[in-house]
Amino acid sequence: RASLSKLVMEQAMPQTLTFCLMESNARDAATLSLYADVGSLFYTVGKAYGNAQFVGYLGTTLLPALSWPPTAIAQLVQLQQLVDGGTNLSDFRDKFKSLMKAFKASA
Repeated sequence: RASLSKLVMEQAMPQTLTFCLMESNARDAATLSLYADVGSLFYTVGKAYGNAQFVGYLGTTLLPALSWPPTAIAQLVQLQQLVDGGTNLSDFRDKFKSLMKAFKASA
């Protein structure tokens, strides 16, 4: 489990976020589906590995390493905190997709 967690956190998530913001077209239906699927990944990682720890990792390690602006970091961290607030997967996916679309439009 530790090696899978490390792989997801240190390789899959950075590459996925980079692709979502740099290489994708936020107006394309397939990209919007990708954003929703990435939202599922974030939700699942938060549930499986401890959301408080994951939120800390996002805000202090992963997103700063990807040169995300502080406002965008705060918005994604705030969204991820909803996992602890009882939001369901469908709502989280929709909000994540909207947030990624907004980030892509402002990039």
